[in-house]
Amino acid sequence: MLMAFTFPSNAADLNETNPLIHYVGFNLGTTTIFEHYTSLHAGLNYELKKFKGRNGIGFDFEYMMGPGTEIFISFPISFHNAFKVRNLVISAAPGLGINSSLNYLKKEIEDIPEEDKFLSDQTRQNLLLRGIVSYKFPIKNEQGNEFMAVVPYMNVTFIADYNTYFSFGTKVHFYIYK
Repeated sequence: MLMAFTFPSNAADLNETNPLIHYVGFNLGTTTIFEHYTSLHAGLNYELKKFKGRNGIGFDFEYMMGPGTEIFISFPISFHNAFKVRNLVISAAPGLGINSSLNYLKKEIEDIPEEDKFLSDQTRQNLLLRGIVSYKFPIKNEQGNEFMAVVPYMNVTFIADYNTYFSFGTKVHFYIYK
């Protein structure tokens, strides 16, 4: 199946047609697991919203490089221009966290409590809930249309039965109008 994406010739066309906007991008930043460690993360993200709309839905994939491999897959529901502040975006994202070794920090301890030993060197999946606050700095082309944005963000991720993660970084979004 072939999909054709068009880019409006000027900003007035966007207001008349109210097209769908696909935000496709990548992010890079750092994550802290309180009282444990800090590591680098990288990811891909996608969001779909109407040009004049305030709400969007999307998909995020994030890989965290640290003592253990961690992957987060989430589905953000975004509210653009939150609190009537232009370009402020607040999102809530349920998802799944995959950890290659939930007990990797305790492996360094000689006397591991018996109830924790079964968790060593296993892969575990946990439900997660992520709250995200970001601010878009749009970049326009010669016709006055936004074609990309630099988006600094902060998020807090709550993992079921595990830890709280705090992340910050920068996303780069490219816009595709349909």
